Amino acid sequence: GNNAGTGFTITNSGSTFSSNLGYGFNYVSPTGLTVGTRSLTLQISDQSITYGNSLNANAYTVASGSFYNTDTAGLVFTSNASLSASGNYNYRASPWTLSASGATFSIGLGSNYSITYVAAPTGLTVNQRALAVSAVGSNRVYDGSTTDIVTLNDNRVVGDVLTTSYTVANFADKNVGVGKA
Repeated sequence: GNNAGTGFTITNSGSTFSSNLGYGFNYVSPTGLTVGTRSLTLQISDQSITYGNSLNANAYTVASGSFYNTDTAGLVFTSNASLSASGNYNYRASPWTLSASGATFSIGLGSNYSITYVAAPTGLTVNQRALAVSAVGSNRVYDGSTTDIVTLNDNRVVGDVLTTSYTVANFADKNVGVGKA
């Protein structure tokens, strides 16, 4: 078979072993041929994200080694490696060291590979996120005033704390109208 493992039956017709598969061979009598795992080194790619967005776990290249024949990352891995940045990158400071570990493998194919990871050369850059705040007034009956109570809405990242205190809006005039500013 083409999978890594032990106990393959072989007939020794010489003392030289070679393979175009890229696996290491070691003949041990009487159990047979041992097919070693294929080494892959995955280089994590530098990333640039906007504050609050997620890292791209597919951002890597094969730095050394290769997938065998028709094997691909999609066939070998059932989930991508977990990426981690040095420290809490949920604020604007960069670059952060970006490293990976723990890609999980599909049954069969994954056991044929030995994977090492190399951190991203520059790392993770976190870019500023624009904070948008809007005031929403309520429809009301004419009362001769130019003020209205408003509710503030924003697009902050979930978990961030933002304290707002603006609760009153002023209109240009006291007259009745639709869509007043």
